[in-house]
Amino acid sequence: MAKFVFLFPGQGSQFVGMGKELYDEFLVVKRTFEEASDILGIDLKKICFDGTFIELNKTVNMFTSILTVSIACYRAFSEIASIIPFCGIGHSLGEYSALTCSGALNFDDALRILTKRAELADNITSSGIGAMTVVNRINSKIVENECKIINDSGRTVSIACYNSNNQVTISGDSEAVFVLEDKLIELGAQVTPLIMSAPFHCSLMRPAAEELRIELKKYKFNKFKWPVISNVYALPYMTPDDIIKNLVSQMANPVQWQASIDFANKNDKSCFIELGPQSILTSLIKDNTVDANAYSFGAYADRYSLLDMLKSNFQEDISDTYYNIQKCGKENIELIKMCLVEAISTRNRNFNLNEYQNGVIEAYEKIEEIQNFIEKNEGEATREQLNEAIRLLVIIFETKKVPISEQTERLNDIINKSGMQQLFNIDMFIREKPYHSLILLRN
Repeated sequence: MAKFVFLFPGQGSQFVGMGKELYDEFLVVKRTFEEASDILGIDLKKICFDGTFIELNKTVNMFTSILTVSIACYRAFSEIASIIPFCGIGHSLGEYSALTCSGALNFDDALRILTKRAELADNITSSGIGAMTVVNRINSKIVENECKIINDSGRTVSIACYNSNNQVTISGDSEAVFVLEDKLIELGAQVTPLIMSAPFHCSLMRPAAEELRIELKKYKFNKFKWPVISNVYALPYMTPDDIIKNLVSQMANPVQWQASIDFANKNDKSCFIELGPQSILTSLIKDNTVDANAYSFGAYADRYSLLDMLKSNFQEDISDTYYNIQKCGKENIELIKMCLVEAISTRNRNFNLNEYQNGVIEAYEKIEEIQNFIEKNEGEATREQLNEAIRLLVIIFETKKVPISEQTERLNDIINKSGMQQLFNIDMFIREKPYHSLILLRN
């Protein structure tokens, strides 16, 4: 049996539009966004999909958005694959996502805790005393030595995240970080400052960490469904009682990411599955691990490489319905085109103009919108788009007062010609109630 490890990204994985593809494809993702928006009292979907870069990068929006997309990814993946991981590892903020998906932390509580954590971070940021920077192309031992030299002069700077042997994040007071950046550039490093960031994972965050401890004591934690690796210790949480201690410690101590990956790879290599907005951690592992087996479910192209791999090696763990519908290629769009043809060619028996306008013309235009969107984006129809197209066609049939036997015949013809007869269940009509008749994908 393969050893799977779930990865959850943190700060730096956010971008405007994140989660949109998954939102359009999975109902559970849509519901996750709605759940988060209700809890937070904001339209998180609008911030993630249509907001500005500045709005998304406000600390509270960034924290809650990354958490929500990661939880949505996990829920969507869990609908497809029944995999229990060897462990979950979250990078910094991602540790909250890992704890939530493991069942140890409730989603609504995680959102509220991260809202408080963002408030504490903003208090530090507004004082102007701290900064963070990602450093590439230099050994961590060299960075540690340069930090010591600067700290000996009375300033504060340290490694905040040990991402790999040649990538770290540094954190500390702003002046010390700037001095260290200049020195590391002289030594051949590449530096990338993190915009609007508090100096996480260093001693400057200790007062905020103690305030976080007070906040965490308000919440109840649950048993783990599977192990989560602590950022600070690079070892699994032993019990829910460790959560407060570890999350408080994490705020003011470095993230031992490389050590955590090494733990997951101990004895035999793991297959890493990143559950978040994009492939930040996947790329990091591939860049630093020989023959790494890593995929990002949140990245469209990677998602289907992952499904191919799982389908080939672990067929019992993969939902045939989802796999087949995503692999049936351009037949997806052909089904939608056939819906448009049937909508026009079917005889009308209803001469009420208002009903015809609402139930035929408007429904037809909505199917056209789906077709135009897919063609414009040169993509394939998603599961929800196929469901919607057929649902709209059923509305057209019912408005035109097409007999049930003819509806069934025409729908079966569309489904058989598109090669999707195994994916739809015709028997799930609710025939007596117009506008409620649905063709549902088999789950």
